[in-house]
Amino acid sequence: MSEFNAATFEATIASLTSGLGTVSAKCGEAQIAANAALANPLVVGWLADAIVWAFDKLIEGARWLIDRIGELLQNAIAPVQMALKAFSWIDDVQKPMNTLSDSIQPRNLANDDQWSGVAAKAYRRGVETQDDAARAIAGVGATMAVQLGVCAAAGLGFYIALGVIVVKFIAAMATAIAAFGTAVFSWAGLLLVVEEAAITPAMIIAAVSGLATVLGVSSNAMIQTRTSMANFPGANWPVGTN
Repeated sequence: MSEFNAATFEATIASLTSGLGTVSAKCGEAQIAANAALANPLVVGWLADAIVWAFDKLIEGARWLIDRIGELLQNAIAPVQMALKAFSWIDDVQKPMNTLSDSIQPRNLANDDQWSGVAAKAYRRGVETQDDAARAIAGVGATMAVQLGVCAAAGLGFYIALGVIVVKFIAAMATAIAAFGTAVFSWAGLLLVVEEAAITPAMIIAAVSGLATVLGVSSNAMIQTRTSMANFPGANWPVGTN
């Protein structure tokens, strides 16, 4: 099963939530810095317009970031639930079925010296199909556990990626605040600040698309476990006697 670390996940979500709080606080700092820049007697005409434009774009990006990641955090419990379900498929399905399969192997059954006759032969024939069925169910448990583990790990990686995006955006805001706080401005410099912030939506869309791809592959693998039902004639557990 793919790695999923609950402690790492908890720390990631806490850091991400804290990061959004920092973004919100930086919006206030940017407002103060932009107002101070506009109050500078050297900032007039086109330069004042450029500062206002850059500030508006920065705040627009910050609000979009807070809203989108806030929405994505609403489902943050999903990777944890998937990891728990993965272990459940192992403990409640795979292990018991493997134990059942092992218990009815020929080496563990009564031999001809201990039990013979028509009943013994019928029992041994019936046990053969029981073993196939038990191993099929164990295989389903194993597949489900692996794929749910992959999904949980992908979820962890997704939220780590969002955390990196938030850190990047905070750095862009810090750069903008520093730029507003100087008396030297240029369109090129302000455009660079806005471009840094504008990368964020594309990065989030890429992260979501990557996660969707992993979940799609894993979901398909889980759906394909239905082929194991070929070991269950009529969708029923094989009859133990014949």
